[in-house]
Amino acid sequence: MLLQFVTRLATATQKPLVIALLALSLAAPLLLASPDQNHHHENAEDTCFICDPAKREKGRLWCREHSRYEDRCWLCHPELEDKDRLYCNEHGLYEDECALCHPALASPDQNHHHKNAEDTCFICDPAKREKNRLWCREHGRYEDRCWLCHPELEDKDRPYCNEHGLYEDECTFCHPELKGKNAALGVDKQNSTERGLFCNEHQVYEEECGICHPELVDELKPGESMKLRFASTESAQKAGIKTAFPKHEDSFSVVEAYCEIGYNQNRLALVTPLTEGIVRRVLVDVGTEVEEGDVLIELHSSAISQAKADYLSAIADHKLKQLIYQRMKKLAGMKVSAEQEFEIAQAEFEMSSFAVERARQHLFNHGFNADEVAAIEKDHDSSSILRIRAPFSGTLVDRNAVVGESVEASHTLFRIADLSDMWIELSIPADRSQQVKTGAQVDVSFDDFPQLSVSGRITWVATSIDERSRTLRARAVADVPQGTLKAGMFGNARIMDSWSNKGISIPRNSLQYVNGKPFLFVKVEDDLYDLRRVDVGNKSDSQMEIVNGVSSADQVVTQGSFIALSEFLKSHLGAGCCEPGKGTDK
Repeated sequence: MLLQFVTRLATATQKPLVIALLALSLAAPLLLASPDQNHHHENAEDTCFICDPAKREKGRLWCREHSRYEDRCWLCHPELEDKDRLYCNEHGLYEDECALCHPALASPDQNHHHKNAEDTCFICDPAKREKNRLWCREHGRYEDRCWLCHPELEDKDRPYCNEHGLYEDECTFCHPELKGKNAALGVDKQNSTERGLFCNEHQVYEEECGICHPELVDELKPGESMKLRFASTESAQKAGIKTAFPKHEDSFSVVEAYCEIGYNQNRLALVTPLTEGIVRRVLVDVGTEVEEGDVLIELHSSAISQAKADYLSAIADHKLKQLIYQRMKKLAGMKVSAEQEFEIAQAEFEMSSFAVERARQHLFNHGFNADEVAAIEKDHDSSSILRIRAPFSGTLVDRNAVVGESVEASHTLFRIADLSDMWIELSIPADRSQQVKTGAQVDVSFDDFPQLSVSGRITWVATSIDERSRTLRARAVADVPQGTLKAGMFGNARIMDSWSNKGISIPRNSLQYVNGKPFLFVKVEDDLYDLRRVDVGNKSDSQMEIVNGVSSADQVVTQGSFIALSEFLKSHLGAGCCEPGKGTDK
């Protein structure tokens, strides 16, 4: 009334600025006064939610500047004010919800207490409430005993216990003698329907009202749902919600992973000498392409000289023993020599054959091939030169040898790699590990080389998740022109594998998670949606397979599902479900 008077005065006097200042000076004490500046308690030991933060609703934001709940602070949020409802300036609440001014509105859990602080009851301990009986979180009582939410259920002929939210004839707190009798706390038959209580505000049954009872969402099984009603059809439209009918179709599972290019370990050789020696000559350098059998390096080794000499000596001794054996065999046939002498000659000949084979094998063990051993025998070569050759065709990718260097048998002189095919080492996220199988195609791109892309097939998948990185290792082979890829390059891999769809495909951003469980929003009416629990299958970057929970006849929310989820999550913040002015008045 004061503001209306000031407005009329400003119009009549045509001095709006002066009148505005006057209005501000008059209204400021009313507008800016915080509840904690006005309220008091007759008993100094009493406290309330204004002066004691412990008594405020959990999850409900508090405006510290103006000492009231954020959703009741018109100074911070003028757009939230319902001007048709009377407002209690002293306590910062609507009059119809101010339990300090109107004790009848108080929730049981605001008034009740236990002599023993360790004692609990169904009001303060949810575990002691009746199973399958809905609880009004806003007013702290059973839904079927909440006359603020369900005035149609009230039996005015039965005395009501405001302290405990029960009829007097069923309140065992006030009347302990009722314990064990049939004055049960159950729902009255005359107040129940086949599907239970009806939420007048959201026009759905209480047991499926996601706004009033969001706690029930954790109990849903795939295919079951809670309902979410927007304030109006316009609200749903402004939220940008769009729906579509899902379809059964074959899809491609695409898994993204990081990868590193490496040499094909099956075509990589470490060239090492099989005996110690000194480098005499190096015939190749890094980058040289070699063929199988090409000489890479020459070593000087006394062990080689000794091995060659032993081989030549064994051959000479074998030839001598062979002549003696042949002579004794001839004499034995003529009965000229003793049988014993022939047998000794035969044994020595066979032993000399073994000695030749042993000396030849010794040369093989030092790295000589059959042609080189034959040449040693032919040329009577007893030099100390050891020539080391390439085991297969490839490219010299590393060198660790210089002339004059003394090397041991375990010393790596060169690394040779076949660059015609390279390995793609993949690191796959653990949650996508079930979608990766051998034979799947892999496409790799490189951020540093946008014009370069390669493909390959997975040849190996690890059987365990790496404990440190929590990724699954896999390998693909890329058959590319030699020199295209370099070992150590990092890239982005896309692993593609087709699957025969067991369910339906939806856009991946349609899926939302509540407490780690997957849900979809399905349109029921223009302002009413199902929050439906589903089972998911394969997934790609853009699509998700749903194997249970929705059908092709359901209108699934494909855009705006996050906004719909935010609307549902508001119910966790302590906002009331029975505020007049929204839906049907209560």
